[in-house]
Amino acid sequence: MQLRVDVFGIEDVPQLLEGEELEEVHAAFQQQVEEIEQNPSRFENSEELKAGFEVEYALLDQENEQASEETRDRIKDRDDEILDSELAASVIEAQTDPVSEPESLDEFENELVQKEERTAELAAEEGFDLLRYGTNPFPTVDEFERSGDEGTRYELFANFLDEVRNDGMVHDRFGINESFDPRDIHYSGMIASTQTNLQAQSLDDAVDKANYGYMFAPFAEALGANARIMEQKDTGISDMRMPVWERSADLREYEDFGEEAPRAGKMGSYIGKENSHDIEDYFERLEPIYVAPDPDSALDQAIDNNWKDINIKFTDDAALVELRPFSTQPSVREDLALSAFMVGRIAYAQDEEIHGPGGEELMDIGKVNRNRYTAMHNGLDEKLYDSSGNQRQASKVVQDELEYARKGLDRLGVDYERFVAGDNDLFDEALGERIEKEKTPGDRSAERYDDLRQQMPDEEALAEVMDPYKVSDRNTA
Repeated sequence: MQLRVDVFGIEDVPQLLEGEELEEVHAAFQQQVEEIEQNPSRFENSEELKAGFEVEYALLDQENEQASEETRDRIKDRDDEILDSELAASVIEAQTDPVSEPESLDEFENELVQKEERTAELAAEEGFDLLRYGTNPFPTVDEFERSGDEGTRYELFANFLDEVRNDGMVHDRFGINESFDPRDIHYSGMIASTQTNLQAQSLDDAVDKANYGYMFAPFAEALGANARIMEQKDTGISDMRMPVWERSADLREYEDFGEEAPRAGKMGSYIGKENSHDIEDYFERLEPIYVAPDPDSALDQAIDNNWKDINIKFTDDAALVELRPFSTQPSVREDLALSAFMVGRIAYAQDEEIHGPGGEELMDIGKVNRNRYTAMHNGLDEKLYDSSGNQRQASKVVQDELEYARKGLDRLGVDYERFVAGDNDLFDEALGERIEKEKTPGDRSAERYDDLRQQMPDEEALAEVMDPYKVSDRNTA
């Protein structure tokens, strides 16, 4: 296997393909990029807000055993227009239809609920529930079953990533309270997220939204940390989803550690050259890894294997900013609240009537990355830099950032109150208790788990803790 190549501008990027197959696919990638860069008007549109969602669930039966690939595929094939597979054989992804220029956030919520109910209905027919948690906390990595039979691209790519990971530089201990060795690509298949695909109004707007999305994501991560338990171990890390992915797929060479960000998650700088937020810089950062010798899918492959927190994808006539780092929340409404925060906060930052030409000033990337680390490791129980660059208690920072998000939603003319019962708005209802108690779902579940496991076996304790995170056909209404 040829591991490092320099073909048509790919430098020091590990590759699964070789020779003519690699050259043909990479040449197609360059051509597809050029077509986008030379036709920016193709991606212009007037819709101020259009978004869709992808929600990942682990499939667990009543005994918390994970679904086989055969079972997962039977579920998926019953409605393959909305359902898709993932690296883990036991994970299924539900995709919503995009909603354009909603008058209220309940239009997003209704779409999410409908797709979840449909997914739960199909899973129940096979005897399975959906888990709304950022990891599948029950199996060990040795019990993990990946998608794809022996010799398929799934297996070849997973084996390839394990082979080229720099195990000499990735620490063999991950966790604060309890730990495991993260040097196995399959850990990246034992996690689950809710991703928002936010349509941009142009290529330049896509880059702006991506940069703002990366800047504000740690605030949502602090609010939404929900992935602390893995392999029935309480790691003490509020949301390990992206940190474990970074480690399980760290392909950097020795000289790059400390100089370059890992391939997954963290960005070392904002997108753009010399203060110009152009799409060309985004494409140059992709450093494509190709899985299949299919030139038609070259750009899609490059983007799919770009595992940063924020990504930009393309349809025939639109650029979509993919907000990726958020673990699946305990309920649809909580998923919606995190997404609405990001949508509103980005809209507020882009309001030139408030901030002047170019919108809100981007925070120093070093502070953003410090926020990112703190939010994922400590949730709300720490200090964060606010969007002005001042460090304060996280709960106070996110309260202020939520207020900016409300103003952004007001600017978009989207209701976030009337569909919520009582006097609260969406953010108060879904996130208020977290802020008041400075506890995220991941921290609450792990603390309860630690209490219960003093009284019963770990597996029984974890089953009791995870029961409220399950969605079945009996309780989706």
